[in-house]
Amino acid sequence: MTRTSSHRTGVTLIELIVTIVIIGVVLAITSLSLAGQKRKDATVASVHTRIKALRSSAIHSGSSQTATLSDSAGVILVTALPDGRVISDPPNIDRVAVSTGTIDVR
Repeated sequence: MTRTSSHRTGVTLIELIVTIVIIGVVLAITSLSLAGQKRKDATVASVHTRIKALRSSAIHSGSSQTATLSDSAGVILVTALPDGRVISDPPNIDRVAVSTGTIDVR
């Protein structure tokens, strides 16, 4: 009596479940990473908009304007001068100002 071994082709249910779980974990990590980046971009855009408004107010009024802005890095003291320059303390606002090229940070 000869027995023939039967080799099954395909995947088992466990292999399929493990693959789906791995893909789910990768998608979850990716989506959380992208959501964090969107919040960071929104914060930078908000600070930049407030700086532009402060600068415009200083130019139109002819006197320097000072404001305290909150950023993800902390609190920033920003002073806009009547000649259009913007000064920040601490000078970590450079990343916002330089990226647009519209604000002269000293």
